[in-house]
Amino acid sequence: MDVPAAGPLGVHSWQYDEVVFNDPFQSFLNTLMQHPPSPLPRVRMRGRPHPAHLAVESSLSNQPQPPPEFTTLMEREEVERIEDSRRKVNDETDRLRQVILDKERLLARLRES
Repeated sequence: MDVPAAGPLGVHSWQYDEVVFNDPFQSFLNTLMQHPPSPLPRVRMRGRPHPAHLAVESSLSNQPQPPPEFTTLMEREEVERIEDSRRKVNDETDRLRQVILDKERLLARLRES
């Protein structure tokens, strides 16, 4: 299935878990077969993008596109926050490195005297 990573539908994320029982005991298999998995609840998608894995490509062009979950503006702001945090960490590291060097110089002078 070809699903674009980003585009008019935005960025989507979902998680899939699967448990495989290879050659289970007969009693366990009977229990599993008697209790089928619960279906996922139906969720109204009002105001949220239609998941790309459920979208039929031909029908997408006929329907109005909802706003994407993540916009390029949100991505840009996140990059700026990360860069700002990185700068702050680097500045604090440099400041603390200088404090350590100053204290080491003071310790060396005290040892000399």
